[in-house]
Amino acid sequence: MSDQTPPQRIAELEDRIEQLEATTKKMMPTRRDALKFGGAAAIGAAAMSGTASAGSAQVGTIGDSNNLVDIEAEDVNVSDTINGASVSGAAVGEALTSDGAGGLTFASVGGGVPPNFSYNNVSGSRSLNTTFTNNTGKALYVLVSADASFADDLLNMRAQVGGQEIRESQPQLDNSGNFGSNYTLSISFFVPNGSTYAVVENRVGDLRDWYEAEM
Repeated sequence: MSDQTPPQRIAELEDRIEQLEATTKKMMPTRRDALKFGGAAAIGAAAMSGTASAGSAQVGTIGDSNNLVDIEAEDVNVSDTINGASVSGAAVGEALTSDGAGGLTFASVGGGVPPNFSYNNVSGSRSLNTTFTNNTGKALYVLVSADASFADDLLNMRAQVGGQEIRESQPQLDNSGNFGSNYTLSISFFVPNGSTYAVVENRVGDLRDWYEAEM
């Protein structure tokens, strides 16, 4: 067996090498292509980077109103604003609410009794048969009690909200079917923000307590 490679085999190997070189050359970009790729990358980077005219705590912005970008993130800490909503100005318990046009703001939202509400005794500035207005910016829970020196079927207190009577409190008969003396009536109700409210009475003596709690 000869150790020398036949000339025909050598020619086949040389031809195969030339084919591989041609294929590789087609796959590699030309100098002009490389320049075009580099220019496109620079343009894309400029469009993504935007300008640096942001808040003092920011290093710049990504995109603009005409060049929006999609961002996928795991942890995001915001110390300035989100679509106009001031993060640093948000109060405890407030949530982001939408104006329906893309703007956001932090505000209190409904959905239950706040966990840290408190009763305020406002008896000194309240009276029966007087109309008041809830200007707290929140719903108001009102609890009123009044004393009467006697009780009968004409004695009552009625809660009015927005000029509409929503609840009435009357004395109850005892086990003997009689009204007791020195009777105390109590009534409670909710008042929406901006609404008027009043507690009107018939044959009630003195206001005992008037408590209000902002919801």
